[in-house]
Amino acid sequence: AASASYSDVASAVSSAKSGDTVVVPAGTATWSNTLAIRKGIILQGAGIDSTIITWGGGSGYLVIYQPSSPSLNEIFRITGFTLDGNNITGSGGVEIANMSTTYLIDQVRIDHNKIANCKAYAVKFTGLTYGLVDNNEITNNLRDFRLLGRDNYSWKFPLETGSSKYIYIEDNNISHTDETVLVSGWGARWVFRYNRLDLTDNGYNVLDAHGNMTVPRSGATRGVVGTEIYGNVFTNANRTAIRFMDIRGGTNIIFNNTMTGTASNSGQIVLREEDDERGRKSDYPGYDPIIDTYIWDNTYNGVDAAIGESEPVMLEEDRDYWDDYNDSNFISDLAANRGNNCTDYDVYWETDTKKLYRCDGANNWIFIYTQI
Repeated sequence: AASASYSDVASAVSSAKSGDTVVVPAGTATWSNTLAIRKGIILQGAGIDSTIITWGGGSGYLVIYQPSSPSLNEIFRITGFTLDGNNITGSGGVEIANMSTTYLIDQVRIDHNKIANCKAYAVKFTGLTYGLVDNNEITNNLRDFRLLGRDNYSWKFPLETGSSKYIYIEDNNISHTDETVLVSGWGARWVFRYNRLDLTDNGYNVLDAHGNMTVPRSGATRGVVGTEIYGNVFTNANRTAIRFMDIRGGTNIIFNNTMTGTASNSGQIVLREEDDERGRKSDYPGYDPIIDTYIWDNTYNGVDAAIGESEPVMLEEDRDYWDDYNDSNFISDLAANRGNNCTDYDVYWETDTKKLYRCDGANNWIFIYTQI
């Protein structure tokens, strides 16, 4: 691109072929239109605070990638930018969208950017879209991430924990979020790991995973399929009754998160059923409920983080979820120390192999999960 101006970047993108890299030089520009990209390219700036793009339009995202041929599953990457929403209502950073009901895309990477001052979301994924969001500085946004799947179509893929059919959000610095850091639903599946979060001035729950919220249960707005949340450091929580994690559906693996703060009820990892749109609970097992969920080795201010059930109706410990909070049957230790003898509901995390097992019946260890 001849410069960082919208017209020059849009012209270079138009000229590029799939697989090309569009290089945007250092400079500052204000864009009043969304840069819509329909083919797999690398969009590369000169680095954070070197190539600075500021939003100057109404509601909208600075960059949207929505491939015209999702069956090709092309590589798309955006790196090396400062994207500034300019505190305009409805402004957003990067949106990834794929409305295909047949083909998924999982070759997306958003990395080494600063995304700031957005009043919608810094990053939004919609549809059968998966990939990696890493090593970004995400700050001063109303909300940081919105992760939405493709409802019933997302549920057609097997869970496959640790596969490419997840959105991986890792190694980011996240700070000063006005409301929620992450909200998800509609069949989304995501991994949130090794992020550093400064929750100073955070105004709402931090990580949010929706269940199914429709009546009748027609398949629209289905719940999350699965999440993994581990190795994150949450600091400076100062809002009364903040929930670090508000989990209302899906299969969830939550471990080794460090939380600190001064809020009166901080430290809670809350599990609950999703209210339907009439504000009522459904009969067990409900729709897209919390299932096969494991929670361990999380701390708040140096002690075990509390696990809370909010208005429990269907949820039952040692059936729908297992946790180590005040539970001597959930053990973290070396693999060599996991003996052959176990009783129902025992859970064992091998700290050296990073593998999780649960006892299903007398002396019957079953493999549950491995950290990749």
